[in-house]
Amino acid sequence: MKILLLILFSIFLFSGHIFVDNVFSQQEITITAQTTKDSYDAGETVTVGGTIQNYDYSSNSNIAVTYQTKDPSGNLVTIGQASPNTKGIFSFNFETGGSLYNESGQYTIQLIFDSVKKDIVFSYKGGSFEATEPESSSETHSTDESKISIEIPGDATFFLNSPNQIIRAYVEIPNFAPSDGTYFMKVTHILSQKVLKDFEIYPKNFGNDIWGVNVAY
Repeated sequence: MKILLLILFSIFLFSGHIFVDNVFSQQEITITAQTTKDSYDAGETVTVGGTIQNYDYSSNSNIAVTYQTKDPSGNLVTIGQASPNTKGIFSFNFETGGSLYNESGQYTIQLIFDSVKKDIVFSYKGGSFEATEPESSSETHSTDESKISIEIPGDATFFLNSPNQIIRAYVEIPNFAPSDGTYFMKVTHILSQKVLKDFEIYPKNFGNDIWGVNVAY
């Protein structure tokens, strides 16, 4: 009798183990997402909305959805992150146009949540887009006199989680005079709008009526 009870108890434990495994296998995390439009012109804003299926806020609240947009040639044109709400719903947007969006065709947005990936596409009609600037008043300097040249060598995208990175900026100010005022440089994390560095710069005379400063951060 004792032997029979032991065998039945073992079978119950084994069966229960199989049942639990099946339950967890059904909770696989997946991503569903789409753009609000199938096609965009230069200068339009792409809006993406999606949901993390089987999202557990208690264990995944510190994980954001990373998105990367690539042109038809596979070049990275946009990168960012979006945080899901308690139900796993997320959204984000970005603007097309500019020097990076120089190809027409199918653009791919890759969504990454932990180890799960999802690709969605949209059509871009190409063209160039330039933001309009307000007209200068008659009391201000002319465009040639007040133009400031800023060059940032290296990659266009800097990943904050990579160690030992130096961002360099070469600033040139034509027709500068110390009496014009004070110049500041601000380094901002675009996604969070957090100011990483805000400091005054002190231009030096480079010759030929060009003043400037080389900044490293």
